[in-house]
Amino acid sequence: MSGHSKWSTIKRKKGAVDANRGNLFSKLSKEIIIAVKQGGENSDSNPRLRTAIAKARSCNMPSQNIQRVIKRAVGDDKDAQVFEMVYEGFGVGGYSLIVKCATDNKNRTNSDIKHLFSKYGASLGKPGSNAPFFSHFIHIEFEVMKDKLEKVLDAIIEHGADDYTYEEGVVHVLVDPKSDSEFLKGVRDIEGIEAKNFEMQCIANEGVELDDELYKKAMNFIQALEEHDDVQGVYTSATPLKAKNDIS
Repeated sequence: MSGHSKWSTIKRKKGAVDANRGNLFSKLSKEIIIAVKQGGENSDSNPRLRTAIAKARSCNMPSQNIQRVIKRAVGDDKDAQVFEMVYEGFGVGGYSLIVKCATDNKNRTNSDIKHLFSKYGASLGKPGSNAPFFSHFIHIEFEVMKDKLEKVLDAIIEHGADDYTYEEGVVHVLVDPKSDSEFLKGVRDIEGIEAKNFEMQCIANEGVELDDELYKKAMNFIQALEEHDDVQGVYTSATPLKAKNDIS
């Protein structure tokens, strides 16, 4: 299970992460609120909330803050009125994009995202137009010492990971959102292993290769989107053009 096409995409996604982290807790709070509104406050029966809480903890969001946000989402707090918006489209060179937003002002977000698409020469598609080109996973990271690597990889395979890779002391795993709870129970049996950096991911099924100039423009566009306060995630099929002698 090499996961070559999936992991080349996810690494680019992680490489284009929002450089301005000042609004991180705000973004995490919005995701928790949406998850509670959609599936309730019980994380055992709400995979999206479970993932949102795990992500918040991995980003050092205090537990009391997390619980406060959940209570706001359950109650009638007007500040907890958060709407999820999804934009789909195509960038210069034909690569596809999915942009997920969480906002308390639909008009503002809609205007801003349309402006960014226009600014970078991208075109918006109809809802669902890019859905066939992406698959949904939870991305989980495990910090693993070399002496435990074989045991961890065996557990990852045994308990149903969809894909994985190992790089610089970290095992990256893709798991079906519906099976993440059972997967984690199995891996937790390994002493000293802690799952970190949970994140919902839309992974492109196939990449669209771009030359250096187009790929740089695509990454600038993605970064501009990710820096927007209301954007929760940007997912793309853009990939750099392989060298002729690159047979991987």
